[in-house]
Amino acid sequence: MFDLSISIAHLGGKDMLGDCLRSLLASFQNVTAEITVVDNASNDGSVEMIETEFVCSRAIHCASPSVRLIRLSSKQGFTANHNLGLRGATGRYVCILNNDTVIRPGAFDRLIEFLDGHPECGIAAPMIFNPDGTAQPCCGPFVTLWSELSANVLPAKWVKRPVEHESRHKTQDARRNICYPDWVGGVCLVALREVWETLGGLDEGFYIFFEETDFCRRARNAGWKIAHVLDAEVVHFGGQNTGEGWMHETKFLIYCRSQLRYFRKHHRFWEIVLLRTGSVVGFLLKIAVWSLVSLAPSRRAWAAPHLRLFRRAAKVMMGN
Repeated sequence: MFDLSISIAHLGGKDMLGDCLRSLLASFQNVTAEITVVDNASNDGSVEMIETEFVCSRAIHCASPSVRLIRLSSKQGFTANHNLGLRGATGRYVCILNNDTVIRPGAFDRLIEFLDGHPECGIAAPMIFNPDGTAQPCCGPFVTLWSELSANVLPAKWVKRPVEHESRHKTQDARRNICYPDWVGGVCLVALREVWETLGGLDEGFYIFFEETDFCRRARNAGWKIAHVLDAEVVHFGGQNTGEGWMHETKFLIYCRSQLRYFRKHHRFWEIVLLRTGSVVGFLLKIAVWSLVSLAPSRRAWAAPHLRLFRRAAKVMMGN
């Protein structure tokens, strides 16, 4: 049995994936692991790079690096990728890992050391950093009606998201560099295999977004604690799987659909009604504003994608 089974969902970016795998294999100190890359029909030479540089086999040991490759003929969702990558996992722990990451030495050794010593914890995640060394939001309290409604309706600069940038959580054990938030992000998430199997992995109804929050919430409901281990470190480049920029149309619409699914699963009926109604009203106001902007011939092309986005978002929230 391995200590850890790791799944990496890959949409493309050969150099990025190569850097991730090299840092991952170099990071292991005493941990034994099996690694699976799920390739979503990439056509940039990623498959050839894996087959050439990393020996494809079942087992990955830090002393003999190799990678198991699953090639898909068409793109699937983030959640489906990881469920496939961890199907038949033999590690004591399982991990979902982004391909746009660099693992710092000893990160997984520290996570597994912590989980081995804290059987009440079913999930743990490392500290996530931006490439410039600043902390990246990666854990926090569960979302609320207000946090999600304000995110949909208000200008982005007015919105305070329910995340803990530096993990200053009320249940933090500063002496041990540990905190216990409601959720941790899916950039790098390690779970006890028993938790993964009991919960049935990630909910594939979430294509991407909210899948890790849903997973953490189900784990907490089942009695497991969630831990954020601040002295295990991973660098995340971000935006590589979904496209840069919050106004990226596909990304925003998928977020809205996942947001609705999460609220249907975990919130009361009246909260769902208020989220949908308030969001639609907010989107209609934004449509009105951008319609006025588009009256100026010089601004028409600039306003068009915003109008299209908020019209489609309103339809999503109305259930169309």
